[in-house]
Amino acid sequence: MKTVIERLWCPSCGEIVDVRLVRKVGQNGTSFPYWQCQNGHNIRWQGKDWLPRSYIDKLALTYDDLPVETDYRSIPCAVCGELGTELHHTAPRAIFGEDAEYYPQVYLCKSHHDYWHATITAYYTVGGNNGGDD
Repeated sequence: MKTVIERLWCPSCGEIVDVRLVRKVGQNGTSFPYWQCQNGHNIRWQGKDWLPRSYIDKLALTYDDLPVETDYRSIPCAVCGELGTELHHTAPRAIFGEDAEYYPQVYLCKSHHDYWHATITAYYTVGGNNGGDD
């Protein structure tokens, strides 16, 4: 493992802080590199959650050089317990933007994550609750 540390602006901290280059490993084994501040906040890069492969290449690094912060292959689904999950934001980023990070998050397997999104999309496509019970 290699430790790469820079000083960058962290919007959550409101100041320039030490950040380190780390990665998350997705449920299918794909690595997602990103900057993480000294207080554990993920730093978005040019509007994206993950750094592009070209950025890692310019640093003469491989994904395997980076420490793993989270490995989703070993986290169980909150619904069925299956290993290999995705982090699900209960407050959709498309609606809440950056504020979505402050709302509860849960780990779901791909099947339950897809089911949640399909159900919510269908619900809002037909006009939402229409006065019924929650």
